[in-house]
Amino acid sequence: MRKPIIAGIDPGTTTAYAVFDTEGNLLKIASKRNASTGRIISELVDFGKVLIVSCDVSPAPKFAETIAKKTGAVLICPRKSLLMSKKARLVDEFLKEQREFIKISNKHERDAIASALYGYKSTRRIFDKIGEEIGRELSDSVKERVLKERIAIRKIVS
Repeated sequence: MRKPIIAGIDPGTTTAYAVFDTEGNLLKIASKRNASTGRIISELVDFGKVLIVSCDVSPAPKFAETIAKKTGAVLICPRKSLLMSKKARLVDEFLKEQREFIKISNKHERDAIASALYGYKSTRRIFDKIGEEIGRELSDSVKERVLKERIAIRKIVS
């Protein structure tokens, strides 16, 4: 099974995306001008199975909805759009924890990281519980079932 990933999307004339694994590690940050959903999806699936598409605004942009629908991912967005200060705090805290320098080329990439971090933080407790219950090596398929099918962890592991 391919590793599940979280994709933070910031659509627009310049579309940016950030790819995280379900342990909160940044795998890729990129931005493209005039990028199609097909191109972004193609780049995302190179990193694994898209489990979550996350954005930082509410309602979710159609571009993010389309990517989630075409990849079979769960779409996560906040009830209210994240304030700039909240996005800055999310990204700054993440960058301080990193052992290596991460180059962020523009505000779109920064927003994509904030979006992915929002999705990760929204699901981290579930992912941690799954890891504790069944072990890290078996947890990827369980993460997908719990999020997509909304099945209790106890039902899957019993």
